[in-house]
Amino acid sequence: DEAMAFAKEHGCDIVLANDPDADRLGVAEFNKVDGKWTVFTGDQIGSLLGHWLWETIGKNSEQPIAMCASTVSSKILSAMGQTEGFLFEETLTGFKWIGSRALSLQTEGYRVLLGYEEAIGFSCGGIIPDKDGISALGVIATMAHAFYAKGKTLTSHLQEIYLLYGEFCSDNGYFRCDDPAIVKKI
Repeated sequence: DEAMAFAKEHGCDIVLANDPDADRLGVAEFNKVDGKWTVFTGDQIGSLLGHWLWETIGKNSEQPIAMCASTVSSKILSAMGQTEGFLFEETLTGFKWIGSRALSLQTEGYRVLLGYEEAIGFSCGGIIPDKDGISALGVIATMAHAFYAKGKTLTSHLQEIYLLYGEFCSDNGYFRCDDPAIVKKI
């Protein structure tokens, strides 16, 4: 909230934030029409990153392209891959699995452009096979600059992605049970 208040006060339309060890990325964008902030989910950021990396790098790559995401993440990269012709691999949850599969795909000749998990962990460009919020921030900042120069926003581009590949929704949450008898049955 403080970052968004600071950004609004200084005329900034976007907030990019890493966690203290810079392995995760949060993104928020100000809507000048309704005066509200959109705080993007990990799946929405993954969708934006995947599409951008495909459009700017993947389409023209001489190597076959691959992208990975954990099984609890959105399936939109799978839909993109089916439409655009790149390989999508689903992995078990966590970057232990995402990074390991990305490295295997590289040895098989693929250029891995993105690995991500819905918990705002991203690996862009195949350089670091682990969560890297710094490179993801650089990619999102470059993307936002390009869109804003054309009068677009990240939010409007995300809607364009949904029109191309379908909208994939998720609603993560937790169930809590404090009754020991029920917990034992579970």
